[in-house]
Amino acid sequence: MKLNFIKCGGRYHGRPVRSVLVLEPGAVPTTSYYVRSRIPYGLECRRVNSLRVPDASVSIPEGTWVIIVRHASRSWLKHLAGNANRLARVTYLKDDDISAVFAAKELPWHYALRTGWRYLRTKDLLSKVVSDIAVSTQELADRYVESKPQIWEPHYIEATAQGERPLVYFYHATLTHAREIKWLVPIVRRVQQAVPNALFEIIGGGSVARMFSGIPRVRVLHTMNWPDYQSYIASIRHDVGLAPLMNNSFNRARSHTKLYQITGAGAAGIYSDVLPYADKIINGQTGVLCGNRRYLWVRAIVALLKDQPRRKFLYDNAEIWCHKRQGNFQKMM
Repeated sequence: MKLNFIKCGGRYHGRPVRSVLVLEPGAVPTTSYYVRSRIPYGLECRRVNSLRVPDASVSIPEGTWVIIVRHASRSWLKHLAGNANRLARVTYLKDDDISAVFAAKELPWHYALRTGWRYLRTKDLLSKVVSDIAVSTQELADRYVESKPQIWEPHYIEATAQGERPLVYFYHATLTHAREIKWLVPIVRRVQQAVPNALFEIIGGGSVARMFSGIPRVRVLHTMNWPDYQSYIASIRHDVGLAPLMNNSFNRARSHTKLYQITGAGAAGIYSDVLPYADKIINGQTGVLCGNRRYLWVRAIVALLKDQPRRKFLYDNAEIWCHKRQGNFQKMM
């Protein structure tokens, strides 16, 4: 079954564009590839999650060009209709044949059902507010020629702006450290707010992903077997490694292998100031010892992420220490 495509019923009398409002269903790549480069230079551009209910903080100034990326909620479309006298134009951008999802047998059924249902619920409202349509390919333009769509080809975007390489800090542990993982969640949330180009990496499954859901720039790696993890850790160069440890009887019997893990990733380490780290890490020399208070960890992580010379100093000393221990062990054999 193929659904009828929307009509362009919005009429805005050729008002000049003075600002841009991008409505997108969360942060999606479509906006980066198709929209960002088309914003007129010098105009204010706001990006808003179109799945949320519009509130008083999102005003629509006179002369706003609204770009709807893929989908907008009914409440947002009604909000636009109620402010039609302030709009310059409303463009609907789609980079997939959304109105044909039910006919696409190759798509997962749950995806087709969700996408098709959202389109059906909003199609009539879209037709009332949309003034023009943009599509991503000539094929889509040919399929909906009666709507006279513009073709917006994707534009190349660099993964990160020059000088803005993400600063990666990480915690690699199994679920035997479930308490430490949960303890880190509010710490990571605050660090991500304080350091906009920081990326946090952790290993785990669905439960770990849910813990960190909603925190920006968190990468959850699938659990790996030991050979795969060894290959991975040898291939990366991260900035800061975390080794939090709750002070309890079981943990005091653990070893200091996290020092080797963090140093192997090319990173400087922050460690809980408890056994087994308290008598192995030389604070300020081979790593940072930190009391188990969340605010102390936030402060230590942010400071180390922002201090490249100190990270290098700690890493270099830790690497020397690790090699010396290895040499001493080989002499004993």
